[in-house]
Formats: sequence, C-alpha cells, structure tokens
Amino acid sequence: MILRANLVELEGLAMIGEVKRIEIRDCKEIKGYKEIVVYTRDGKEVSSGCIESDAARRNYSVLALYAKKWYSDIVRNDLTPGEDKGQI
Repeated sequence: MILRANLVELEGLAMIGEVKRIEIRDCKEIKGYKEIVVYTRDGKEVSSGCIESDAARRNYSVLALYAKKWYSDIVRNDLTPGEDKGQI
C-alpha cells in the first residue's frame, strides 16, 4: 500500500534519516505530472501525489540532499537525553 504525504512531510522523513531511496515517477492521474516516491527504512512506500514536473525535480534534489548528506548535520546522536552541550 502506498501512503500519501505532502512534500514537507517527505522532507521531515529525509531530515531524520528515515529515507532509504527516492524516485520520481510519472503520475497516473494527471498526464505530464510526476510524483515523488520515498521508500523508508521500515519498508513503507510514501508518495507526494501528483505535482508539476519541474517542481518534482527541484523537490527531488532537496530530498536527496537531506537523505544523503544533510540529515547527519540535523540529527545529532552524540547527546544523551537531558544533556545540553550549549551548541546549536
């Protein structure tokens, strides 16, 4: 079953490192449109729904950067609960 999420929710998944793979597919509902499909680490398939092709490519690029590069800067695993090292 494919789940639906908006682009902000897909970005959130990518930011916290839950994205395993990202694809752009042709939208079946609207000719000429695309959908971004994200595969999560727990095996779920999440779709953005139909969006314009140019917007899909731009958003794919951002999601790919979050998933492959930026999430390690956003999610820090070196703090224990309740600890604050005074860093932002």
